[in-house]
Amino acid sequence: MPYLSLQHSVAGLVQLAGCVPEEDRAGSLLSTFAELSTDHVWSVRQECASELSALATHLPRQAVHDQLLPVWKALAGDVSAWVQTAARRQAGALLTAIHPDDCMPGGLRVLAAGETTTSAL
Repeated sequence: MPYLSLQHSVAGLVQLAGCVPEEDRAGSLLSTFAELSTDHVWSVRQECASELSALATHLPRQAVHDQLLPVWKALAGDVSAWVQTAARRQAGALLTAIHPDDCMPGGLRVLAAGETTTSAL
């Protein structure tokens, strides 16, 4: 079952983020994570959602804002309720990775409330 190895790959990818140079984290590693977050298997997307805050701790501030928050937003609005729940559980932890200067007015409220229809972030 290849999807099981993909699930384990998500956690491994996040662990790898702590071992590679910063430019690789915000580049190819984050691109791979974003690609996995759109996998056709819901449990792979759920695993990505569950690892968002762990990945955020390894990323530069700008990458969290520009690249990881859109991934969170997409996962929080996923077709699968399991994926949505996993993503929304990450909202509090993601708040700690977001610098207040990076949010437009109301942006933090949107993240905390799990709203996915606005572009306030």
